[in-house]
Amino acid sequence: GPTLLAPEPAPGPLGLSALTVPVRGGDSAILDAAQTTVSVNGVETPLTQGRLRPAANGLLWRWAWGLAQFGQPVADGTPVRFKLRTADHAGNLPSESTWDYRVDYASDTEPPPAPEVIVA
Repeated sequence: GPTLLAPEPAPGPLGLSALTVPVRGGDSAILDAAQTTVSVNGVETPLTQGRLRPAANGLLWRWAWGLAQFGQPVADGTPVRFKLRTADHAGNLPSESTWDYRVDYASDTEPPPAPEVIVA
């Protein structure tokens, strides 16, 4: 089945606006978005277009996508637990991993990404 690799950035202090999790698929099958879930501090975040990158065999998560949960400023030192579960189209057993971070204002040296427009 798919193998979840080490996320970027590594667990620990979190100051970036994005988290990337590389995934190596079983039998070269691409990930199945319908069977992929990400939760942040126990709250599942829907995977919509652009959040799962099957061609790159990975998952991208940005703080802005968790605004329903993080509608207010997040205090420095706040613990953040990411949990990812994914499967592929080949029917292999799903993989699941959990990573623990904490918000670290001093590590936040990257400006937020520019807005993207997706035309369907």
